[in-house]
Amino acid sequence: MTSLDELRAIQHQRIADEKASFERERQADADARRAAEQARVAAEEAKLRDEREAALRIEQARVAAEREVRLRVEAAEAAERARLQLQLEEQRRADEIDLRRAEVAKKRPTWMLAVTGLAVCAGLALTWFAVERAHDAELAQTATERAKKERELAMAELQQSRDELVKIQGNLEEIEGALAAAQKAVIDAQTDADRKHAALVAQDVARKEHDMRVQIELAHQHQEDIIRRNGLDMAKCAGTAIGCLPAKK
Repeated sequence: MTSLDELRAIQHQRIADEKASFERERQADADARRAAEQARVAAEEAKLRDEREAALRIEQARVAAEREVRLRVEAAEAAERARLQLQLEEQRRADEIDLRRAEVAKKRPTWMLAVTGLAVCAGLALTWFAVERAHDAELAQTATERAKKERELAMAELQQSRDELVKIQGNLEEIEGALAAAQKAVIDAQTDADRKHAALVAQDVARKEHDMRVQIELAHQHQEDIIRRNGLDMAKCAGTAIGCLPAKK
């Protein structure tokens, strides 16, 4: 009888152990699913937050570009006002000369007055023509130098953006590998603690992977903004490996 009772006790204990083991596994699976859901929700929240921040940065860049265009227009208007002021000053001097000539005309013979008038007019015309040509040449040279400098700065900025994009894409490949490893670790975890730790690691790596993709998108938008803002014609550069950017040394 004692042996039978012991066998029954052993049987009951085995059944109890199996139930406890089953309950632990069920609880571990539930915890893992809950951790995965929390990771998914956190990733979505991070994605929405990053998208809002990216949209804000894009809007700030647009406002800055509009401000730069406005400053250029104001500078051009100021240059035009200065040119008109110079013309008015020249006209005022010409009017003063006319007044003096009218006073002298009362004392000089008609033929001398005519010769003097023609000489003065010819001198003024030549002076005005020389000033205008010199001014136009100076403006053209200044505009050419400014355009060349702005293009060089734009191409340098574009080159820097390209280098940063290449670096980010390289980091993204590493992050994608780490994410695959982290997800596999969640699946292969044997204990509840290991599973929770693996889920947290996977969540952190997923957030970094998302950040990398946002940075790549912003880099592309930044390059397009540089090309559009500076009026760069990249059509002839599409068939080359690095476009119109200078070769790296």
